[in-house]
Amino acid sequence: MVDSDHGLDEEIDELVLSVKAVMLLCGNSVECRNSLRERIRDMQDEEIDSFLDVFHKPQRGLLPQISMAVGEIILASVLLFLGVAILTPALVGFSGPEAFLHYFVSAQVALINAVPYFPFVLLTDFIVAIALLSSAFYALKESAEKIESAGLRYR
Repeated sequence: MVDSDHGLDEEIDELVLSVKAVMLLCGNSVECRNSLRERIRDMQDEEIDSFLDVFHKPQRGLLPQISMAVGEIILASVLLFLGVAILTPALVGFSGPEAFLHYFVSAQVALINAVPYFPFVLLTDFIVAIALLSSAFYALKESAEKIESAGLRYR
């Protein structure tokens, strides 16, 4: 076993020297690094893939991934609620169709008597609401990926 460990150490030393040589040849060249990345990625060799897997972060356990996914779902629900609340502020708390109609009548009166900055406020309000809604959907996408990487799938 000692001889095989010695042989492995020699192979690792040669590999380290080869990697250093390639990186010295590439220097700061982005083209060289991209070419190296593409060549290794397109190689589709099982041994190369398993070698590259050595350098990837180890997968977290199931419980931390599920916990992060649940946290992201909660964040997404808060962002979704805030986005909808900002997008349609009067709709939060309407008790019936009369209140909904009253909101649009009062908004029309406010537009007639508005200050010159009112369109800017509406535009900013709309942009913030869309950003919150987009963030909510992105957080949901991330949580779905975490749940899938934990090995849980809905079929």
